[in-house]
Amino acid sequence: METPRQARGTAQNESEMNATPFEQQNRETFFSQIRRQLKALYRFVRHQLAYFESVGDLLPGELTAEDVVDAVLLQALVDHVRAPAYCTDAFTNVLAWNAAACEVFGDYARWPVDRRNLLWLLFQEPGFGERLADRDEYAARVVRTFRSRSDTYLNDPAAIEMVDVLSRRNPRFKALWDTHDVRRADTDTLEAVVPGGRLVLTLVTLQGVTSPAVRFNAYLPANAATASLLGTGEHGTARRRSRT
Repeated sequence: METPRQARGTAQNESEMNATPFEQQNRETFFSQIRRQLKALYRFVRHQLAYFESVGDLLPGELTAEDVVDAVLLQALVDHVRAPAYCTDAFTNVLAWNAAACEVFGDYARWPVDRRNLLWLLFQEPGFGERLADRDEYAARVVRTFRSRSDTYLNDPAAIEMVDVLSRRNPRFKALWDTHDVRRADTDTLEAVVPGGRLVLTLVTLQGVTSPAVRFNAYLPANAATASLLGTGEHGTARRRSRT
């Protein structure tokens, strides 16, 4: 488990060089806040564990901050972000998501845990992602991203079985998979039509949040109109309510 200082907490965004000033400012502010939140969380958990050890409720080293944080961190991260955000593992299983992600992609809770997988949802569940302006393009991105994973994951029996099942059931998935395309898209922009208007979003990714395989994906507003529609601050986190 990597600590926040060790984690690769930089945006994995191939279009970063072409980002507009608005998008670049969004990313910098967003990741700065996330890093501060992570450091504060680890400090708090370590303090609490030290107390429990001091009073004899825990044996020394029985639990680490990483053990505790892993269980709650992913959901806490996505809950902190009002822009659409979700976390996935190496096999595209969706581990955590927020309400804004459900507005754009669909309610992940509608599907059982063993089917709560981006590849499965995109190629076996027509009701998933109905609000995306170009669902097929998003699906192709997910296939390419999964294809780009290391052989350690792709040769896993669970991954081999999933690819085999999807290839037999969905000709489009098979065609995409058989191209062996691992190229990233020229843009990470995603558009969705939701009640109230059209969202234009740009993807930022944190990799290795709780383990090297886990990715935290947030779709931040690409322009001021989308930020206003989402009801976010410019960096995608929830506005603080005044205490009056």
